[in-house]
Order: sequence, then C-alpha cells, then structure tokens
Amino acid sequence: CREGGKGRDYVVPHGYVGSEDPANIEGNFCQGCEMMRTSGCFDAMSMVTVKGKGDVRLLHVKPGDQVASADSKGSFTWSPVIFIHDHKEQTKTRSISLATGQVVSLTETHPLLVAGDGDFSRARLVRARDVKPGDEIFVMREKRAEAAKVVASSSLSSQVRYVLTTNDRILVDGVVGPTASTMLGHLETLPFKALHVLGLLQLSPVVRVLSLVLESPALSWSEQLVDLVAPRAAKLLVSPSLISPSSS
Repeated sequence: CREGGKGRDYVVPHGYVGSEDPANIEGNFCQGCEMMRTSGCFDAMSMVTVKGKGDVRLLHVKPGDQVASADSKGSFTWSPVIFIHDHKEQTKTRSISLATGQVVSLTETHPLLVAGDGDFSRARLVRARDVKPGDEIFVMREKRAEAAKVVASSSLSSQVRYVLTTNDRILVDGVVGPTASTMLGHLETLPFKALHVLGLLQLSPVVRVLSLVLESPALSWSEQLVDLVAPRAAKLLVSPSLISPSSS
C-alpha cells in the first residue's frame, strides 16, 4: 500500500505490495488486499466443452451455453450456464497435475471432489491447495466419472472466471469440479439460482450489482472465514444432495 498516501510503495509485515490509499502501517488493510486476491474460480484459459460448439476456452463461455458436466451419480450430462463473472485482478491459483496427463488450474480455496473409495456419490470436498499428490480426483472417461491420481500441485497466478451451472458441476480440462468457489457448495450458489428462476439474473442492473459484490473485500473476507471453519463443517456438505439438489 502507499505510505501515508504519498505514493511510495512499501512492503507491509504480511508481504503484500499494493497501490491502495490510505495505507495501514500495521498491515491489516494489506492483508485484506491479499485475501481479495484469493477469490475466484477456474483459470479463464481452461478448456470446457460446449454443446453445439465443441471445446472452447472458459473465457468464451456465455450464459445459456450448455456445458459438459456430471450428474449426482457421476454420469455425463449437459448443464446450462446461468451466471458468469470475470475477476479483474490476477488471482492465486493452484495447478493440479494428474497421472492421466490432465492439468486443472483453479483458485486455492476452490473445492474439488476427492475420491474416497472411488464412489463418486461419496466424494468429499477438499480445497485445491489441500489436494496432495496421491489423492484422487474425478475425471470424465467414456461418459462416466472415474478417479485419477494427483501427481503434482503447484502455485500460480492467473486470470480467473466464476461460472455457475444449474447442477453446480462442470467439466474443466476434463476434471469434474463443483462450480461453487467455497466449501459452502450449493448454499453459495442458491441465491444465484433463485434470481435465475425469477428471470432476474441476466438483467444488466442485477449483473452490475452482483459484479460489485463479487469484487468487494467484504466478500473475500467472508470467503476466508468460510475457509477457516470449513474443515469442521465439511462432513455436512459432501453428500450429493448438498453439493447439488439437482441431478442434471
């Protein structure tokens, strides 16, 4: 942050260099800025499959497109996109490499479905940064979700895109992932779905307000709070009915 509004950048105790005024020399404000950079979803340059269009960058997906997804049992399905938001700033991401050769990049606190006994319906939500080599996440093979072993995980910085579908799941670079960007799962996406059902979600004024909310530090701080308490609540959020009440 800028020292006393004088335009001189300096590093605060938490290690963040920014350009906001005024500065908080105790580092609290800058820690908040760092938190804000953890919000998001999937790398915008990831590949997804759109019905009638084939494989496209996530960056080019539009509301109303039907994207490749998985139902609650792990079978292939198409799911309509109901909302999209592009985060303005580069965001901390985690690149996860699989034994299959696939690589998926997403924000560090975005959950993935980690296999326990290989049963998709029993998958547990784990934050991307907590997914370790040896863990198994789900990829789509021959119209069916199958577990694939993680072989590496590394930190990156990417432009990210928040994309919501009607069934709360999407195939990104062949990996089955929840669209919710926090461990709240469908509880996070429920307000968006309500606006969609009411026909309000694509109205320009509503989109502008949601975009402001999604870029606000307050939301990022809330996500960080969820991130802290999520491990204790994770067992309540992993059933298919909680990940998504819809199967298609």
